[in-house]
Amino acid sequence: MSVDVVLYYQLTTQRIKRQVVGVKPDKTFKVVFDTTGLKTGTYKVEVPVNGMGDSVTMRLVQIVDRSEEIQMDSPISQQFTGTLVVAGTIRGDENSGVPG
Repeated sequence: MSVDVVLYYQLTTQRIKRQVVGVKPDKTFKVVFDTTGLKTGTYKVEVPVNGMGDSVTMRLVQIVDRSEEIQMDSPISQQFTGTLVVAGTIRGDENSGVPG
């Protein structure tokens, strides 16, 4: 069994992306949308009952661009040791979804 999962821009009918995903025997599924290039704002995710557009589930999601809040402190080049060190800081990290 599979279901359609559709990502719409804000509260319009402008469809951004659509993916068909398989439903597991325990009736769960997982889909990941690449949000590269999407504007900051509110989007709607729908799982239609059938091809007629009736919705079983609709959820609003907020896309936030925090790229200006991140400062990378890692050196641009590193000597190869088998480990890559990535370090940085986030301004105003409270409620950012980034663990401290």
